[in-house]
Amino acid sequence: MKVALIVLNYNDYETTSKYINHIKNYALIDNVIIVDNCSTNNSYEKLKIYKSEKIDVIKTDKNGGYAYGNNYGMRYAKERYNPDYLIISNPDVFFEEQIIEIMRDFIEENNEISIGAISPRVINNQNSNMPIAWKIPGYWENIFNMSIVLSKLMSKKIHYNKTYFTGEFSFVDVIPGSFFMIKSNVFYEVNLFDENTFLYGEENILAYKLNQKGYKNVILNKIFYKHEHSASIDKTFNTLVSKYNILYKSLRYYNKEYLKTNKLEDILFFICFKLSNLEKRIITLIRNVIMR
Repeated sequence: MKVALIVLNYNDYETTSKYINHIKNYALIDNVIIVDNCSTNNSYEKLKIYKSEKIDVIKTDKNGGYAYGNNYGMRYAKERYNPDYLIISNPDVFFEEQIIEIMRDFIEENNEISIGAISPRVINNQNSNMPIAWKIPGYWENIFNMSIVLSKLMSKKIHYNKTYFTGEFSFVDVIPGSFFMIKSNVFYEVNLFDENTFLYGEENILAYKLNQKGYKNVILNKIFYKHEHSASIDKTFNTLVSKYNILYKSLRYYNKEYLKTNKLEDILFFICFKLSNLEKRIITLIRNVIMR
């Protein structure tokens, strides 16, 4: 069973280099595909030193975002190596090699379950409140998620209670996109990531598509990986407002294409976005005053 790992880099070769040095000798990974997402610095040149029989370093033709870059790497892996399993991984994660074997074996030993994506529990170094997994959001959940204040009120409805993650594994709707394994044929069946999103929301769309095909996503509760949440993103989009502008575009697309919202709902969503943007500007202003 061949396993290929895809790791996406954008203007952060330091983090990616540290990651590759940690996993490059993992025997359970047959191929590592480093995808430089058309960085504007010298990341690609810096990362080319890792080229080997096991590690490929490739560069996209444009920075089309998270979905585009990962799909670029997966198509390359399929053409060159035709792996049975794909691992999608951020460069700012840490995991032990045995985790790969546990995930793979769980899928192989549970053929009676149509398993989509599978992941260990995540430990976030910077934010212990980040969810382990969450439910597929609807229209109103997306509205609330745009607001910092309202998202906290909605979190109990969207997120699973931590007591849900007991026993060996738990079925969930959405798995974080920072690290997961999936059978390559399953990923191709749902046409990979939707490239119409640039950043944020890819996991929701993937979960929606897998759910429509009858696949179940799984969190393995007794194994863990660490994630330095948004380490790379923060270097590129360093303001709260810029991140939420990108989030809005992804949520708007998800609403229209998957939730099939009407014009009135789209207008209401835009108004709520403007109000939430004002909220973030006020919060940013307050933070700047406090930090002076």
